[in-house]
Amino acid sequence: TIRNNRKPWGRDVRCQPIDLSVGNTNGKSFESKASYSKHGVPSWRLGAAESLSDFTLQIVNEKTGDAINYHVHRHMLAVGPRKSKYMEEVFHSESSTAFQIVLDEKTSSYIPTILDFMYCHDY
Repeated sequence: TIRNNRKPWGRDVRCQPIDLSVGNTNGKSFESKASYSKHGVPSWRLGAAESLSDFTLQIVNEKTGDAINYHVHRHMLAVGPRKSKYMEEVFHSESSTAFQIVLDEKTSSYIPTILDFMYCHDY
């Protein structure tokens, strides 16, 4: 069974904007929004089309066989400030747009928290 990953985690996680103001511009110069949407939600939590994701990470629960798709961004997982060396190696070795990992129930429940950490600078 594949479930939609719109928001099954019950947690409303929001990233705070990073103020890159110069001089007396009071937040009007730049605002970093590379890792979160206009709503302040980490972009991996949005739908694939809305977030412009370029990769699907499918986590399969080894006990139940249930799968959850996470629509993520290669840049955030392999190049971003909190990149994963493992995912970087996956992207270099495979040219697909999806990757499946089978995890135990406890570990698979941590994936949303891990993605929030990777996407949010203020986590």
